[in-house]
Amino acid sequence: MEDANFCKASLRALEISSVFPIIEKQYKEKLRQQHKNERILMYILGGLFLLLCLVVLNLIKQMRRLKQLRQQQAETNEALAEANGKMQEAMGQLKEANGQLQETYAKLRSVDKLKEQYIVRYLDMCRDNLDTLLRYRRTTVRLLKERRLDELRKLASSEEATPAELGKFYADFDEAFLTLFPDFIDRFNALLKPEERMVPKHENQLNTELRIFALIRLGVKDANRIAHFLNFSLATIYNYRSKMRNKAIGDPAEFDAKVAEL
Repeated sequence: MEDANFCKASLRALEISSVFPIIEKQYKEKLRQQHKNERILMYILGGLFLLLCLVVLNLIKQMRRLKQLRQQQAETNEALAEANGKMQEAMGQLKEANGQLQETYAKLRSVDKLKEQYIVRYLDMCRDNLDTLLRYRRTTVRLLKERRLDELRKLASSEEATPAELGKFYADFDEAFLTLFPDFIDRFNALLKPEERMVPKHENQLNTELRIFALIRLGVKDANRIAHFLNFSLATIYNYRSKMRNKAIGDPAEFDAKVAEL
């Protein structure tokens, strides 16, 4: 067209002008197709972007859920560790309780053996008393036959036990008491001043002071009963108890109560 206009070829220019509508139509068709392709591409890109957003949101959601699961797992592990610790503690307590139960069972068996021993001891004492009564009866009959009435009257009026019988009785009491409370003397001396502590002359034997407080340890606190048991006067018992209180560490008024708890 530029060459036709330059050469002033009108016919050529007219011929070329008829081609312009075709070119323009093709150009517009090409632009329309291009716009269509661009729209399709935009739709595809939009769909891909939307899909990508959904994937990202899903990933974020999964990551949050995974974080929650990990946190729950950590809490669960912590709870399990705590429960395991409590279980171990409970097992320890159960083991300790079982040990105490075994110890208690052993003590009960020991107490049963002690009961058996003291039943036998009681039967022996009863038998000894029967033998004493039998000897007393034989002596009475013999004195009656021999008409030794003065000796018979003296024997019948006597209310005192012989020293041998008392000695045997107290020896049995000492042995029985020290079997039940083997550490009584040591624990009793711990209540006294160091220079006033008592050491019995013979092993497995108590002296008078220790017998008085042994009875208090057994729950016999009445002075009259103690005096009757030990065959002493009431004043003697009060005197012994007063002397021992003065030898005690701390308040003398609390001495008897401390002895009762030994």
